[in-house]
This record gives sequence, C-alpha cells and structure tokens, in this order.
Amino acid sequence: MSNPTAAQKKTGRILAEHQELRSLLRHLDHFTQEPRPEIGQEGFHRWASGLSRNLVDLHDMLYRHFTYESGSGLFDDLKLAHPRAEKIIDELEAQHPHLLQEVRDLVHASLGYSQGEAPANPRLRKRLAETLQQLREHEEREGELMIKLNAWDIGNVD
Repeated sequence: MSNPTAAQKKTGRILAEHQELRSLLRHLDHFTQEPRPEIGQEGFHRWASGLSRNLVDLHDMLYRHFTYESGSGLFDDLKLAHPRAEKIIDELEAQHPHLLQEVRDLVHASLGYSQGEAPANPRLRKRLAETLQQLREHEEREGELMIKLNAWDIGNVD
C-alpha cells in the first residue's frame, strides 16, 4: 500500500470537515424544528440564545473550512491536474464569501433576536432553512468533485 499524496491528504481532511459540517447542519435543522416561544414568553431567551450559539458555531466552522480549502493550495493543485474542472472549482470557491456573509447576517439577526428584538426579516427560520440547503448543496458538489478528481488521480475512473 502506498502512502497518500499531499493532495490526497488535503482531500481527506476536507472530506472529513464536510462530514462534520453535515452533522452541524442536521443539528441546526432539528433545532429549528423545535417550537419557538414568542418574544417575552418563557423559554424564548433560551431558544434564541441557542440559535445564536449554533449559528456562531456554524460560522466558525465554515470560516476555518473555507480558509483551509482556499489556503491549502488543493484547489490550485486540482485545477492544474484537471484543467477541465477549473470552472467548477472557481465557481465553488467564489461561493465561499457569499455563504459566509449569509451566515454572518443570520448570526447578527439571531443575536438581536436573543435580546428580545424582533428580527427585521420575520421569516428568519425560513431564511435559515434556505441557507442550510445552499450549504448542503455546496458541500455536496465540492465533495463529489474531490472524490471524482481523487479517483482520477489514482486511476479508478474510466
């Protein structure tokens, strides 16, 4: 058995982070399905603070993950090794700042909400559900691409 290449190690780390992200996204899905007390009702602050904590955790994880993906050189290596994949890699990488900003906006709205302020967008949970779906789709596309390109590297693809 040969030692994995540097690209395979980076890919492995990124795919492991994708699993961790999927777990956090599932947790957020379940959390947002819990009944939300109205502002001022018993349990409201606990629910709203929990939402804020979960979103901060998501932002932190995404920030570290996206920074590693971009800074590790893996995307550049993949584009050099697989020029036909360059466009999709660039598209995926270009989504990172937009996804982070969307989560940041949700964090900001949830922090105000946890202080008893009604969010400017009354459909905060709907917006969160849409953002979680965008993140799932993004990570799924990245993961599938990396697995496919890694398989090409080791000759497992026709």
